[in-house]
Amino acid sequence: MRTMKTSYLSLLFLCLFAWNAFSTNVTITMNSISRTMTLAEKTSGLSVDTGEPAGYVYNFNVAPGTYVLTGFNTNNVSNGTIEIEIVDADEQTFAFTTITAGATNSGWVLGTDYTVNHISSSREGVVRVNTQGTSVTANRVTFLMLIGDSYYVDLIPSEARQAEGFLANHLMATVTSAAVNATGFIPVGYDYEITVPEEATLFVGRKFAHFVQFKEIEPKSFTYNAGKKVYQYFLANGQIYNYRVSQPGKLTNAGYFSMSQSLAPLEITEAMLNSGDPKRIDYDVKSNQGLNVGDILLNVNEKGHLKMNVNDKHRMLSMRSWQLTDNSVNNYFIEPDFHYTVINESGSPDNSVVTVDEKGVITAVGNGTAIVLVTYDAISLNASYTMGREWGAIWPENTGAFVVTVGDATSGIVSNIKINENLNATTKKWRVMLWMLNMMSFIIYQVPKDMIIPLLQQVWSRLQLLILSLEFKQQRIMDFLLKE
Repeated sequence: MRTMKTSYLSLLFLCLFAWNAFSTNVTITMNSISRTMTLAEKTSGLSVDTGEPAGYVYNFNVAPGTYVLTGFNTNNVSNGTIEIEIVDADEQTFAFTTITAGATNSGWVLGTDYTVNHISSSREGVVRVNTQGTSVTANRVTFLMLIGDSYYVDLIPSEARQAEGFLANHLMATVTSAAVNATGFIPVGYDYEITVPEEATLFVGRKFAHFVQFKEIEPKSFTYNAGKKVYQYFLANGQIYNYRVSQPGKLTNAGYFSMSQSLAPLEITEAMLNSGDPKRIDYDVKSNQGLNVGDILLNVNEKGHLKMNVNDKHRMLSMRSWQLTDNSVNNYFIEPDFHYTVINESGSPDNSVVTVDEKGVITAVGNGTAIVLVTYDAISLNASYTMGREWGAIWPENTGAFVVTVGDATSGIVSNIKINENLNATTKKWRVMLWMLNMMSFIIYQVPKDMIIPLLQQVWSRLQLLILSLEFKQQRIMDFLLKE
């Protein structure tokens, strides 16, 4: 009996060793507002033993997967939650900031006079999943962010305050410190007039986040006057808005402005739309302060191959390269007008497999293979764009192109792009992991209950987290066992 117990314990220690070998060493740094935290596996809710922090710093090992982190203030009240993705790596580091958000209007009460909405996103445009908490400061909310991310906070007046002429205040910033206030005055609105040629299309929007389409602002009304279309808007004082005036065969005019009561009305004339060729190509790399490259970036994947099923949708986020920024610090960029052409494998226009609308939304409509070509026009920007106001169309040789297969299309297309091929070679690791799972299953179900010591309980808890992080199908496991 003693020998059997010793053997079981040896297996347990071996499994613990395997756990440490195939888990990630995680370091999490909290801050003076959210000093402590808890961590739980997202799907199961199982808590992770993170140990005690050294100051604001936690260090522990955990299996790869998606986890929910909750930060707590000095009163042990939640400052909000945030999801984090722990990857398969030797070590991973997270540093969190706590944002305290609210309106500075005198006497306004959170929940009565206004509410707070927020999002945070990475530099790549990945929107984080997080929730709000309760600030120790009255009439404020809190939420957690990763340092280096950007926040977008909406301070929204109540219906009663909106009836008094108040409009939402929209705040955004990239965070570089551990505790930040996102506060501002909720402003009143003023009427604003924009005039464009009657046949042109006007878009007025607000920048909500990097790499996300501008949120359109609808006009209160519009009228026709002598071949022109006059729009009436109600816009928030101090807010920045962007505009775009487009017409087929004409040069798109765009830019942004900061709203104020004294701001002069905006008019884009027929002459401005006729001031250049929308298909003009500028090959002079010295143009626009040496930033003149007519290239393109597409949000497909590293293989240039998008796989879909019928009725699936994929929103393209096409980007000009170099981006059209006002300056290198503010980085308020406006994209040109993009055009999408769908062709078949023979090179003929064909929308029987996928369609693409004017906003770049791809819809799979039939099984098969299609190729999507992406181009963009020249554009003229207003005086705010000191990096260059006139930008040419895409260089033809840089036309964006990717393959779309819908359903079980057998086109014979094989991608020759192999990015991070070595990082994806994990066969050996999975063999060891599967062995560990088999050993643990044997121990759990064969050891008498009176021999389930605290060490076994700890191993089992960790095993559950590990199992949840694996995405193997049962058949793959069985195939491996049969080979062995």
